[in-house]
Amino acid sequence: MNGQAGNKSADRGVTSEMITHGLRTAWRGIWRTRASSALAIALIASAIGLNTAIFAICDAILLRKLPVPSPDRLVHINGISGNIFYPVPYGIVQRLRERTDLFAGVSGWSDTPQPVEAGGRR
Repeated sequence: MNGQAGNKSADRGVTSEMITHGLRTAWRGIWRTRASSALAIALIASAIGLNTAIFAICDAILLRKLPVPSPDRLVHINGISGNIFYPVPYGIVQRLRERTDLFAGVSGWSDTPQPVEAGGRR
């Protein structure tokens, strides 16, 4: 007897009855273990939601262009000493702003807390 004589499914391929039988068996297993099935479905739904939220944040921060007329002309300036980067002092930012022959406009930002004065009070 050769190896293919007893294997009828190799001749037929996958039939609709086989798919229906597999789906029925899977449904019975899910129905028997409702709690673990509900947990698995909830975990998958949570993972999809989390993945969507992470992509939305990355898209907003990293992938979208900056809301300026010519983002390819932006320049980032900072100080460097060895391997340490430090912010440019505000006085230098003001002097760069005054030199209109260098830049069309100058803006500065800092992630360190700065004192703010309003009406002579801090």
